Amino acid sequence: MVKPIRILIVEDQTLVRKGFKSLIQMYRPAWEVFEAVDGIKALISVREHEPDLILMDYFMPKLDGLKAAKFILEEFPETKIIMVSTEQSPEFIAETFSTGYMGIVCKDSSDRELLEALDKVASGEMYIREDLQQYANIDLKSYVKKKISNQHSPAPELSVREVEILRHLSNGLKCNEVGKQLGISKRTVHNHKANICKKFQIHSIAALVRFAMQHNLTQ
Repeated sequence: MVKPIRILIVEDQTLVRKGFKSLIQMYRPAWEVFEAVDGIKALISVREHEPDLILMDYFMPKLDGLKAAKFILEEFPETKIIMVSTEQSPEFIAETFSTGYMGIVCKDSSDRELLEALDKVASGEMYIREDLQQYANIDLKSYVKKKISNQHSPAPELSVREVEILRHLSNGLKCNEVGKQLGISKRTVHNHKANICKKFQIHSIAALVRFAMQHNLTQ
């Protein structure tokens, strides 16, 4: 049985947020939908629900969409995020993709366009409307290459959370023990461990420990 996609909608305007939720529930009824009203609440919700996909507004109180994404992707690098915004300048679009977003949709987008963006990003593709891509002179291939190269990046490119988890695992703790130490779920620890192993082609706990020792990450 295919695992249902878990999506988090982050939007401070209630009518807009509920509209997105209704649309998704109507056309993608198997998806699990969660909500957050600002960037801070988004961080809390991501830790609680571990969504596969996030649809996030940019202009929000407390923490805007770009800053929130940086925090989320540092802790959950596999999360796929789509920006929703009225801002369409080339500089903003470039910064959005550089931050780690995988898609951009405008608030005046049609239902069909939003669903297309959700489906593409959920399947691992990047998305931006063609006219916006041409206007901003964005080459999506360059961002795809950057993401692929980051999978083979050196140890300093590990996120703060990955370093914490690697340190605890190399010191002999199990995933559930690491989770208790860091206040996160066993599943989250396991996902980070799998991501580290995938990045550096590590296939055993012994190799993981050696890797940590080589990069002075055991203390």
